[in-house]
Amino acid sequence: APTVGGMTTGALDQPITLKMFQQVEFPQADMLVTLNGILEDSRCPRQVDCVQAGRAVVSFRLDRNRQIGFVALSTISQPFKYNTSLTL
Repeated sequence: APTVGGMTTGALDQPITLKMFQQVEFPQADMLVTLNGILEDSRCPRQVDCVQAGRAVVSFRLDRNRQIGFVALSTISQPFKYNTSLTL
């Protein structure tokens, strides 16, 4: 994705890689998304046999229409304790 003025521009339905606290603007949705933090990372290291695969949970800040929301995404679909409500 191209970088303009320190901010990355993304396209909907396209993969993107973000670094911690990096922002990506989605002009089609008039939305700004920021990788806000890693809430959990209990994934099994590569080339190690683990009883469980573990999971990673990351937090994103979403800015749209002068409103701010936060969402947490997990690498597995099990319920987790973080607040995932989002209102935009």
